[in-house]
Amino acid sequence: MLQPTQITIEHELATLIRHANFGSRQRRAVERRLGWDGRPPATLAEAGAEFGYTRERVRQLEARFAGLVARTRPALPATAAALALIADAAPAGCAGLALLLSRRGVAAHEFDPRGALRAAELASLTCDLVVRTEVVLSPADVALARRVATTARRLVVHDGATTTTAVAAVAGASATKVRRLLEVEPSVTWLDPTREWLVVPTKRTRVATAVRKLLAVKSRLPLADDGAALERLPTPVRLPPHTLRALCCSYDWATVDPGRDVIAANGLSRRDDPLSRVERLLVDVLEEVGPVASYAQILDAAEHRGMRRLSAPVCLSRSPVFQHVGRARYATIGHLAPVIPLQADQSRERAADAAHRLSDPLLVLDEREADVALAVGAEAAAGAHRDVSLAQQPERELL
Repeated sequence: MLQPTQITIEHELATLIRHANFGSRQRRAVERRLGWDGRPPATLAEAGAEFGYTRERVRQLEARFAGLVARTRPALPATAAALALIADAAPAGCAGLALLLSRRGVAAHEFDPRGALRAAELASLTCDLVVRTEVVLSPADVALARRVATTARRLVVHDGATTTTAVAAVAGASATKVRRLLEVEPSVTWLDPTREWLVVPTKRTRVATAVRKLLAVKSRLPLADDGAALERLPTPVRLPPHTLRALCCSYDWATVDPGRDVIAANGLSRRDDPLSRVERLLVDVLEEVGPVASYAQILDAAEHRGMRRLSAPVCLSRSPVFQHVGRARYATIGHLAPVIPLQADQSRERAADAAHRLSDPLLVLDEREADVALAVGAEAAAGAHRDVSLAQQPERELL
């Protein structure tokens, strides 16, 4: 911070420009052009229009003043102090640096750092800082910022969202430096208050494609079902619930009910169906024979509709819109409650209950209830068998 006896950068630059013997209007036009009035530097046309000059006249005045500064080579200590402060804070946005210069007393008011960089250029002061899209960077930061942006975009395409830690690891830089670069990147959207999870604009991501497919099958879906479907992708995607919620809120084609944690389609039409031809055919098959159907039922119905037999198993195992609900049994997402892993005693109890429901001659079940009971009973029995077998193994085999 400057001492009380030291001058501010505004006073220093105003004193310098007075030595050019400009008239008041000429002086203000040059100050506007260079950004010495605290605002960002103006174009020749902007400075001329504001003070009633042509672009060429403003250029002549600027050239005249630049020649004077080059001959006198003033020391400009306040400007040097501003440059040191800017370099120490970089990478940083121009708006934040303007406020910082004022708070540290280097400037009397908010002063855009590009004005200080322009003064350094005219006075031949040592300064290697550059400005890229409203951000002041060092030369080393320019290359790193490009690498960080590319890395973040690639990770977002693959995982839907990413973290500063992941970007730093792939980019080969410190997490602190990467976070500072991402914080001044205007295209970044932060998904949490701690600024760890983020997303950047891309044409398409695996998560966005999967969520669009899910909503094409079920227009309203709990976020928990979304998360479970993403974990079933060939390369699973695991996002914390709060991150998935914030990510879905960022999609303009979806809305999220925060009270119920339910995502709904917004403006998706059948004409823009994100499902592949095979996915759509299998969804239609399950709507016809489901909601739960055996693999054999699905295969027969799909083949009857003209699908190759090898296409169905690949799609059922890889698409997020289908869930495996029992031994060789499937349902579309949202049409059956997910199977919850049970303890051994609970599994035996569920298996017995399902068997009773199916064998009781006095209990009449409709087709859907019978399918659900079969699926739950088979899964519960299998779970009980696994848990009991595991409990009966010698202790050393479990280690």
